[in-house]
Amino acid sequence: MNRNAKTFNGWLAVSLVAAMVAFAPVSASAQDKANGDSFKDPSILRTPLMMVNGGFENGMEKWASTPADANAYEFAMDTQVFHSGKQSLRIRSVGGEQGGAVFQALPIAALRGKTIELSGWMKTDGATGAGAVLTLRVFGDARLLEYNLMRQPVKGTTDWAHYSIPVKVSKNATDLEFGVTLNNKGTVWADDLELNVVSHM
Repeated sequence: MNRNAKTFNGWLAVSLVAAMVAFAPVSASAQDKANGDSFKDPSILRTPLMMVNGGFENGMEKWASTPADANAYEFAMDTQVFHSGKQSLRIRSVGGEQGGAVFQALPIAALRGKTIELSGWMKTDGATGAGAVLTLRVFGDARLLEYNLMRQPVKGTTDWAHYSIPVKVSKNATDLEFGVTLNNKGTVWADDLELNVVSHM
């Protein structure tokens, strides 16, 4: 099993544990919708980080997914439902209960001490249990150091809304993994994901 598979198996396990403890993250956690004060706050400076294919216009390019079992979760591009562009990512349960997710990884040793924010648009249909979440995880030497899985997961049937989650990069951090997870049953669409370093002006 390669490093990404090992890491993400741990990521998914953490997601399930976090769901059982009311999504209480190791480090400070927050969620902001597009109509929230934080997202619109002009005093917050956002400096973009490299994210490849955050709008899923190139399909699953640069994104990994789990589980690989096609009988559990379906990962597909949806050309009928999208926030912008021509398509979005759709994760749909087709028999799975434990969670399906997509993710990317980045080296972040140069960003130690900074706060990183993942933001993007999600829409759900019949999301049950622990719902749909954006996810941020910070690793150091293959150990999970900090994570943020959204304190308020998106549940039920919802229209497109903007969400954002921050995480503080610790002094021992080496890698960042970020993505979207659908826990339990239902469908989530994700589009226009962005990754930023955030600071107050």
